[in-house]
Amino acid sequence: MSSEPKVYQARYGLTWLVFWSLAGSLAVIAAAVVVPIFLLLKVVFIGLPSLVCIFLIAGVVTRHVAIRADHAGLTLGGEPFHYQKTTWVIPWPDVEHIVIWHQPMTIGQGRIQLKLGTVLTVGLELRPNAALPPSRYLAEKRDLAQLGAPVSHIYGTTRATGGCRLDPKRLTVAIAACAPDVPVINAT
Repeated sequence: MSSEPKVYQARYGLTWLVFWSLAGSLAVIAAAVVVPIFLLLKVVFIGLPSLVCIFLIAGVVTRHVAIRADHAGLTLGGEPFHYQKTTWVIPWPDVEHIVIWHQPMTIGQGRIQLKLGTVLTVGLELRPNAALPPSRYLAEKRDLAQLGAPVSHIYGTTRATGGCRLDPKRLTVAIAACAPDVPVINAT
C-alpha cells in the first residue's frame, strides 16, 4: 500500500458549458456575416466572438490543470494564454474553509434575470496572513452566500469550474487526505 497521499486533479477540456459557449459565439459570427449591417457592427460582432472562440479552444487544446489537490496545497489553474502567471497554489496552512456548490448562472439585471443553469464553484476562505490571488478573476473577500453558496459568514475567493469536469466527491476525499484540518463543505 502506498504512503503517498491522495491526489485529485481536473484538467480544462470540452464541457457542455464550453461547447454551448463556442456554439453561441459561432452563431453570432455566422449571423454577422449573413445579415446586412454596418461595417463597424460587423467587425464587433465577428471580432469579439472570435476572441471568445480562440480563448475557449486554447483552454480545451492545452489541457492545463484547472484544479488540483495534493500534499502541497490546492492549485487553481490559470488563464490559457497566461497560465504560469495566473495559476495559484494555495498552501494548506493558508486555507480556512473550502466550499463546493452549484452557483447559478444568470444574465440580466435587477428583477429581470434569465437563469441559464448552474456551474460548479469552489470557494476558499483564506487565513488573514495568506497571499493574495494573482489573477483578476480570483476576487478576494466576496460573500459566498451572495453567490449562491449554502453558507453564512464565509468570505473568500471563488473559482467557477465550468471549463473542466470537476468531481466534487473525489476532490473532497483528496482534500480530507491531504489536509484533514481544512473543513470542506460539499453542497453539491
